[in-house]
Amino acid sequence: MNIKKATVLTAVIAVCGFLFAACSASKTVKNEGDFNNDVKGTIWQLSQVKTAGKVTFDHANLKQDEYFRDIYTLQFSEDRVSGKAAPNRYFGPFTLGEKNEISFKHFGSTMMMGIKTPEGLAEHEYFQLMSKVYQWSYSKGQLFLYAKNNNDEKVLLIFNPFEQQQ
Repeated sequence: MNIKKATVLTAVIAVCGFLFAACSASKTVKNEGDFNNDVKGTIWQLSQVKTAGKVTFDHANLKQDEYFRDIYTLQFSEDRVSGKAAPNRYFGPFTLGEKNEISFKHFGSTMMMGIKTPEGLAEHEYFQLMSKVYQWSYSKGQLFLYAKNNNDEKVLLIFNPFEQQQ
């Protein structure tokens, strides 16, 4: 009887282990799948930056200025990201990890001098924040990037699909 119980118990433990491993694996794949399905292939534009819960940059305040219409965009390809800051174009690698982790490293950019600086977020501040992004999420058509600033405060970068004007 004891051998039979031990065999059944071992089988139950093995099945539970396989189910746990399968659920863990599908969660990782699901995150990457969501990224591939929901994020890649879209040109994103930064709409707001919230630092410690307070809005520190709002693109809506710049919409009346044609010069700032297409700044702070972001587009993902297989393993690279590219976009336009203010005013320079940039590109570089990114890495996805488990639990929606993401990191950007060593952006290259053009070297144009800007005529104006957008209120609330200079180009070099944007690049600093992007280098400190550690996580992403997607909800209701928006891309959220989570970072920390130089004061170790939580920063939320909110992106919407970029609406190109003809």
